[in-house]
Amino acid sequence: MPVHDLLTSSVVVATTTETLLPQIRQFSQQLRLPKADCLYDDTTAIGLAQQYHLLLLLAPDGLMLKDLQAKHETPIKVDFNSAKLYQRSHESGAAKQMLAKAVGIKPGYRPSIVDATAGLGRDSFVLASLGCHVTMIERHPIVAELLLDGLQRAARHPESQEVINRIKFHPMQAVEHLAAIAENDRPDVVYLDPMFPHRNRSAQIKKEMRLFQSMVGVDEDVTVLLGAALRCARKRVVVKRPSKGEGVAGKEAHLVLTGKSTRYDVYFNHS
Repeated sequence: MPVHDLLTSSVVVATTTETLLPQIRQFSQQLRLPKADCLYDDTTAIGLAQQYHLLLLLAPDGLMLKDLQAKHETPIKVDFNSAKLYQRSHESGAAKQMLAKAVGIKPGYRPSIVDATAGLGRDSFVLASLGCHVTMIERHPIVAELLLDGLQRAARHPESQEVINRIKFHPMQAVEHLAAIAENDRPDVVYLDPMFPHRNRSAQIKKEMRLFQSMVGVDEDVTVLLGAALRCARKRVVVKRPSKGEGVAGKEAHLVLTGKSTRYDVYFNHS
């Protein structure tokens, strides 16, 4: 599936500060998105909301994605130094979490991992915090910019520098990246967290996920991606799903780890 046409998501780029205007012009050209004619504030937000759905906003504290039609909702921002993510990655039982078990972390063993659907990078950051070397792949250009901004800010933060040093990032199509990996560089694990369509329209989806999916859409090529992952991974492929969500069609997992809201389908690679 090709990268979604960004214009169909009705995204505009803007900034709150004059010193960041050159960077906003660069974003506009690079992403082929319209640029706001003036600095963003509460007043200009009203006018932008009449023309656009989403706002890619660059502020002094980072890049964020905002739903202009839901002004009271918190914007999406990649923050690897948030208290919630720090607690998740540093709590005493982190290595015993389902995610760690799913990828095969054991005492004295930390697998190399390709996160082929990195999204906002939180699972990758947790795995890198546990000592794994992680390569993140993200194909959507706007999500990639959010991710890159978060990585750059975290790299300047003393508490996260060491973790960020274990992460590599490639903004590209995952299938192409996996196919291009040399035999000697194949990862132990390929990790997938694909966007599936929500079958139950009445289900309560997180606000952030609704905003994310309104722009990114669903990964209709997940079967192709799983095949590429199985050809690339040395030991296993892990697919993250909602606990009651559908799996990848036609492929039964060898191991299923299920929690209250999340499930990990594990495919062992014996090739």
